Amino acid sequence: MKTTFFSKTAVVALITAVVLSGCASTKKSTEGSYYKGGADLDVCMCEGKKPHPEHKPVVAPAGSNRVAFYYPCGKKECSVLYVEKIAPKIVQVGESFSYQIIVTNVLGAKLTDVVLTDVVDSGFKVSSSNPSATSAGSNLSWDLGTLMPNETKEVSVSGTASGTGTITNCIKATYTPMVCVVTQVVQPNLGLSSTAPAEILKCDKLPLTLVVKNTGSGFAQNVKVTAPLPEGLTTVDGQNSISESLGSLDTGEARTISKTLVPSKPGTYTVKAKAEASGNLMSQSETTTVVRQPILSLAKTGPEELYIGRTGEYSITVKNTGDGVAANTVIQDVIPSNMAFVSASNGGKAVTGKVQWDLGSLAPNASETVTMKLNAVSQGSAKNTAVAFAECSADAPASAVTEVKGIPAILMEVIDVDDPVEIGAETTYVITITNQGSAPATNVKIIGVLEENTEYVSSSGESTAELKGKEVEFAPIPSIPAKGVATLKVQVKALKAGDTRFKVKLNSDQLTRTVEETESTTMY
Repeated sequence: MKTTFFSKTAVVALITAVVLSGCASTKKSTEGSYYKGGADLDVCMCEGKKPHPEHKPVVAPAGSNRVAFYYPCGKKECSVLYVEKIAPKIVQVGESFSYQIIVTNVLGAKLTDVVLTDVVDSGFKVSSSNPSATSAGSNLSWDLGTLMPNETKEVSVSGTASGTGTITNCIKATYTPMVCVVTQVVQPNLGLSSTAPAEILKCDKLPLTLVVKNTGSGFAQNVKVTAPLPEGLTTVDGQNSISESLGSLDTGEARTISKTLVPSKPGTYTVKAKAEASGNLMSQSETTTVVRQPILSLAKTGPEELYIGRTGEYSITVKNTGDGVAANTVIQDVIPSNMAFVSASNGGKAVTGKVQWDLGSLAPNASETVTMKLNAVSQGSAKNTAVAFAECSADAPASAVTEVKGIPAILMEVIDVDDPVEIGAETTYVITITNQGSAPATNVKIIGVLEENTEYVSSSGESTAELKGKEVEFAPIPSIPAKGVATLKVQVKALKAGDTRFKVKLNSDQLTRTVEETESTTMY
């Protein structure tokens, strides 16, 4: 029996007829429906047409024939299916061999009811196929069902040649194209998150961040974010609400709104934000921030009186009566001009007329006490004022007034210039008054008392004197300053021999008892 195997003439004639009917006028003389290299069949492409998406043909194994065709027009740019058939060039009688049929959807759209039909030559005895075929006479057919865009399916047929000669097997394909319109169904959705610090101090700004995101699919239209602000909280430009129109948000797109808010007083502030969009889309979020404030109070104690040259101690207590931490708490105390710094506790240092303590942070309800010692330098009222201050707290002053007093310390000396003194001769008593104290001695009164054996002659010095009986009374000296000296002299005449005494009495405004001094003189 004469058997044909892949007759090039028959296959080419079948394919060429279709190709020529589709684009014969544009077929290239060397690139038409002819074999190249004795194995491959290429189809023409119409000039001026947009090329079909590139399809890579199956590479035929060595020693094989390969034929291919673009359905239905034989051209890539107008094709639907690309069908390839690969078989050996030469086989022996009775030798089992296989050939493959490869079909690819190159339309870019879904194809249904794809059926391949292979017209089997009588010289080829089919033994099997994969997938299984339906047999009808000399025809084998495969119902491939649906081919998605760019999907490829392969059929393999096995059998033997019953005699020498050639075998011609022709393949055809049918299909049903589907025209589909796609309507996308979307569901946009809004998600709103807000962040703000849990606590701040009153003097701080409150940063608020709002993030709105389209967590659904499709565009969220006319997106708007609003947030009324509670009483006591405004934006930096004085607004009491936030309102931002954001337009549209694509799928997964997020927008951030950053605002800086200003609290006017301590308290708890809750900001409730809302995001809305077309289609009744809405999302809410809120933040709560506690605004705290440190409040310092200061108390100070010290001596009410202090004498010049003496040292007094002052105690200063600072307390945080607020609900916020008083950071960088400092106490400064101005040293009065009539006092001098001696020492300070807690690391206090005297700089440019001030004593300063750096106490660090003071927690709510915490307190700290410091002390310092000052030396009284000069008389007068010493108002000692301290001030405590910290971050975000008003200054807290406190004062202590010390009356610095001086004390006069009178030293009175009486000497006789001549001793002994001859009867009828004269001698002079010198009265020296020295204020060894720290304050003036005022209204200093001096009285000299003569005994019977002496007679008053004259007086001189800081004050004038008047003789009253046996007493020489000097006019009061208005003031003898601290460390000052006053000198008075009384000249007397010796009347008779004997151990004579000259008594001097002193008093002043500052003394409550009279001071007396006596000088002994021998008269002969």
